[in-house]
Amino acid sequence: MSIDGECATCGSGQEREFTGEIAIHFPGLKGLENPIVWVFPKVFVCPNCGLAKFQIPQEELRVLGETDPAGEGLTACPLPFAYQARQRQS
Repeated sequence: MSIDGECATCGSGQEREFTGEIAIHFPGLKGLENPIVWVFPKVFVCPNCGLAKFQIPQEELRVLGETDPAGEGLTACPLPFAYQARQRQS
């Protein structure tokens, strides 16, 4: 992902970089039993077509992979850790 890259959808070449705060929820009603996984990535947005893209940091990606979407055997990623991860990236 580049700051001034060409958009993969419309090819406009106008992508802009923003900072993001994204809460990832697991699907379905059982997913409500899992904690929200917070990520604070750089978000690249095309102002021409609205395509947005970002990359999830490794620790939060690990939590998403280890958490059971059905709400059993979950592993939480508390907000303080996510906030600390964001501070390390800055």
